[in-house]
Amino acid sequence: MNPRSFTRIACCLLCIHAGDLHAQKAPPTEARTQFDIEDGGRKRGFEIATDELSEKAAAGEKSAKAAKKANNFGELRQMARDAEALTGNKQDIVLYEAGKPRSETTRR
Repeated sequence: MNPRSFTRIACCLLCIHAGDLHAQKAPPTEARTQFDIEDGGRKRGFEIATDELSEKAAAGEKSAKAAKKANNFGELRQMARDAEALTGNKQDIVLYEAGKPRSETTRR
């Protein structure tokens, strides 16, 4: 085997292995309920409120409302889309800083 062929094969194997390692690190975004987000110049952990959506009415006022409990981000996102289609009001997913009590002041 000439050196050029060996190098190509080695690079291919390295790329495949790196892809496998990356795939094993974290579950797909749709399946997650916690995220690390850059906030205020530092990375902080946030968790999705899987039982709550924030609705913004046409007049501009926002209100948090209880929702059927979702298992993950993907389900909650679909619930928000369905609620938008039904009401015509914008629906946002609610986050809370991990480990902090849930209140109006900690809602994001």
